[in-house]
Amino acid sequence: MIRPTTPRSFLFALAVACLGPASASHLCGGDIFYTLSPGGNVQIELHVYGATNVNGSNVGMNTGDGGVAVLSLDSIQTLPGFCCNYRFVYSGSHVYAQPGSYTLEAELSLRSADILNIPNPSMQSLCLNAEVVIADMNTSNTSVRFTTTQPDVYFVGNTLLHDVGAYDADSDSLTFNLGIPMGNGCVPVNPYSLPFQIGGGNDTCWLDVNGTFFFQNPWLMGAHSIVIRCSEWRNGVLMGRVRRDMKLCINTLTDVQVDVPVELPLLSLTSVNGVYALVLTTNSPVAVDVWDTEGRQVRSAQALSTGDALDLRALGDGAYVVRSMDATGASRTQRLVHTR
Repeated sequence: MIRPTTPRSFLFALAVACLGPASASHLCGGDIFYTLSPGGNVQIELHVYGATNVNGSNVGMNTGDGGVAVLSLDSIQTLPGFCCNYRFVYSGSHVYAQPGSYTLEAELSLRSADILNIPNPSMQSLCLNAEVVIADMNTSNTSVRFTTTQPDVYFVGNTLLHDVGAYDADSDSLTFNLGIPMGNGCVPVNPYSLPFQIGGGNDTCWLDVNGTFFFQNPWLMGAHSIVIRCSEWRNGVLMGRVRRDMKLCINTLTDVQVDVPVELPLLSLTSVNGVYALVLTTNSPVAVDVWDTEGRQVRSAQALSTGDALDLRALGDGAYVVRSMDATGASRTQRLVHTR
């Protein structure tokens, strides 16, 4: 007997066919971002993180209205660090015929096999989604963007941090909460445990009001799956929601981490023409990286000292994420709005 092809089964078959066997059990996580224009037109951008640089040229995405959008591969980016070093960026579009609340959903095959807090992770799909709200056909909205990449994690003392670097071009109000990863059939993984709920240690984790994830006293080395949800509100009305499903990698434990200085290096605006000067609490050199809202590194300096300036005049106006790190490995991430 031949089963009828539902939108979901077609979507999963398309995703598996596009991603191919080389990507199986190598997918770490992903994000979906979008821009909604009047007339129900949605431009979609999908970020998929993987442990290898092999992935498919197309991804199928359920649009929530019975349709499927096919997204094409735009770029493959190599990321620093020891975890999930490749980001695949896909784009596509869809047109909604009427107002409503729609879920963009991509079920990909399959999750990384080394995740500790999901049972049999290599047998679970990686399902990514985002919510689009169309109040009327004149509605426009740009979804929240996460300006940091998923491998961007760092220790502050005995606490591992990941700051999503949320930026909303419409200046909507943002709220954050932790979610549950979606697996096979795009239903919540069951059972699922937060990172601190396994291993029997004295660790704990939480999310602050800015969307920064804190994992205090990690007990086990390895990988964990977490989901950070961001909802945007305009005049008290939900405008949309995005989710970062990510693999959190821990390759060292806190007993070998150095304490963080009382103050970390800061960047501050020193002139109206867009020159940012580094203000240091010590004389030790500091490495600085600047990232745009697309997660691209646009400026870097390896050894700035007290009084040195990082010239950003060549960059366009907008929001940027600046990461500074001193010789001890202590780091600070801050968001700056660059205007001239």
